[in-house]
Amino acid sequence: MMEAYNDNASQIAHERRKTEIVSLISLELSKPVTLKEKLNNILYFLDNIFGLKHTMLLLPDGEEHLTVFASRGFGEKGLGAKIKFGQGVIGVVAARKKKLRLNNISWQKQYIHKVAEEPIHIIELPGLPNAESQVAIPLLADEKLIAVLSAESEDLNFFDVEDEEFLMTLSQIIGLSIQNTQIVEGLEATVKERTHHLELQKQMLQQANSSKDRLFSIISHDLRSPVAALQSVSKLMHYYINSGDMSSAIKTAERVAKSTQGLHMMLDKLLAWSLTQTGDIKIEQVQVDIVTLLKEVLEVYEDAISSKNIICNFNAPGFSAMVTSDMNACFTIFHNIISNAVKFSFEKGVISINLHPENTYLKVTISDTGTGIPEDKINDILSNPVNVSSKGTANEKGTGVGLAASFYMAKRVGATIDISSSPGAGTTVSVNFPV
Repeated sequence: MMEAYNDNASQIAHERRKTEIVSLISLELSKPVTLKEKLNNILYFLDNIFGLKHTMLLLPDGEEHLTVFASRGFGEKGLGAKIKFGQGVIGVVAARKKKLRLNNISWQKQYIHKVAEEPIHIIELPGLPNAESQVAIPLLADEKLIAVLSAESEDLNFFDVEDEEFLMTLSQIIGLSIQNTQIVEGLEATVKERTHHLELQKQMLQQANSSKDRLFSIISHDLRSPVAALQSVSKLMHYYINSGDMSSAIKTAERVAKSTQGLHMMLDKLLAWSLTQTGDIKIEQVQVDIVTLLKEVLEVYEDAISSKNIICNFNAPGFSAMVTSDMNACFTIFHNIISNAVKFSFEKGVISINLHPENTYLKVTISDTGTGIPEDKINDILSNPVNVSSKGTANEKGTGVGLAASFYMAKRVGATIDISSSPGAGTTVSVNFPV
């Protein structure tokens, strides 16, 4: 009778101990930690409670592979190693979702860590060289495989049936806890990604508003002034014609022609820039003669170059300067670069244009001896050009968007642009076209 009482008392104490362990593990697993910390904590508890010194947790990657995410007793060895479903003890457990225990296994070592015909990963799976016992348990949540727990020992028959049953009981708690952490981290990652996306949209909207405000400012001020001037000059020309002063009328007409040319160039720059902002640019790859194109651009600025007495050095090279590119994009690129060279050149300044054939590209260099550009301003021009506008050496007005538009056009046609400049020493711009 006393023996039966002692057995019952021992059984009650044993069950109470199990309940305490379940409560302790449940409490610890409910703490908000990262997935990596949770996996390491699980292996820590199994070591302290069951004496499992060599363990690892593998998480499925889809339905084909398992990856080692945490291990204990193997150092850092094997983290990131992969194993196929159905391969070895762990792979079989993952595929069948059933626990598996092996004892006295020194003679069947090749089965425990069976290697596939083609290695999955260069990282070797963790394992004891003299393992005699192994148990692998699937961690499930609603019949879904969340992870596989593998434990090894060098002792014979280290894992008994009772330990396995208790581990299976805990496996449900552990599997749900891992799943909850994965869900939380997934939601956090989604929120973080969406927040980042919203922040990018906010920045783009702010930039678009800034561009819009600047463009409206240019239209209302920089364009309004020359249009108003043209209106006044046209009235003056009408007066000269009515009074019979044809000489003054002709000179006034020439002024109108120059003003409209400048106004036209300004509108071209604004149009090119607006297209870069909307992305509404169609690229048509054709054969472009860079020498002919440069001559056409220089003709546009012939009067401006002459008015400043600028010396323009451009001699056609003795080699073919044909590239495959977009004609309009190339014209915009050189139109803006030469415009800046003229605008920021001093009286009797020098502009030099040279072509250099390289192994894989054609290099076109445009240099001036003008005011130059500080390095920080170059970055401002390219990052937010609508906030950067400078008057030329003869108080020429500008939009501030030309150089940025050239960079965008160059990128669209596969070309690159390099700028070398310093205040007071002039600027050199190199355009590199692939050939």
